[in-house]
Amino acid sequence: MEIKENQNPYNVTYLNGNMPMINCSRSAIAPLKFWWMIQHTGIEGFTEQASGMLDRAAWLKAELDHLSWEAWLEPMSNTVYFVRPPEEIAEKYMLAPDYDERLGGELSHIVVMQHVTKERLQEFLDDLADYIQECIPAAA
Repeated sequence: MEIKENQNPYNVTYLNGNMPMINCSRSAIAPLKFWWMIQHTGIEGFTEQASGMLDRAAWLKAELDHLSWEAWLEPMSNTVYFVRPPEEIAEKYMLAPDYDERLGGELSHIVVMQHVTKERLQEFLDDLADYIQECIPAAA
């Protein structure tokens, strides 16, 4: 009952009233799309997708480490957090700003999903490496 009591009322015009409900719970299409996806992807397909995302996230973290750009990745996560790059890079790759005092302040993150390819991640890393080479003085 707690979930239902905390829902905002949803105006249902054909019922001439408000109904508290979980969003999209009345959609006939959403469960069909979900069923179709499960049937066509299968356990092996979902396993392959998840493994690929985790592998690319770990690869991205390792490459950021190689550039000496502070980054964090939790085990079994596909989200890599890192020190926020300059605005031109953040805008080019549409990186959302984050802030965490525990990790040094200004951060960004990349959520490595199925469509995030290693090639696209390499483009980001190349831009970051160019910035490091041009703007950060070499250690003496």
